[in-house]
Amino acid sequence: MRVDAAEAEVVGVLGAVGGAARDEHAGEGDRQLCASRIHERLGQSAPAVMHAARASEINPNYVEALVHLAGLETRLGRRTRAIELLERAIACGADWPDIHCRTGELMIDCNAPEGARKHLSRALQLNADYTRAADALASLAA
Repeated sequence: MRVDAAEAEVVGVLGAVGGAARDEHAGEGDRQLCASRIHERLGQSAPAVMHAARASEINPNYVEALVHLAGLETRLGRRTRAIELLERAIACGADWPDIHCRTGELMIDCNAPEGARKHLSRALQLNADYTRAADALASLAA
């Protein structure tokens, strides 16, 4: 994602403030997640992943951090890792159609059709009108 100079400056200031707060309360997962999102916004993948991973270490059941980290891993091409994180998020309570759909789509990309069917079917069980999940499931039958 591209940012203009003014936006980069504002986000940079927010990052510095967030970093100072993070250093004061290094054990708080939400601050680590915030730092990750700031780094992501600045296009800094490595620190974004590091902070999101730290948030999920601080609180292994932090669904929001797990889903965010899975998105970062997906964008970096690490689909297997993203699947692991999404399945952890589901086990921690993220039994949501969009999470199952994303997991299923990643499994299709990783040539894991049985797992993909399971997740896409669950997405449709939770939301019968979820076209994206239905289309992905149909692609497995083709």
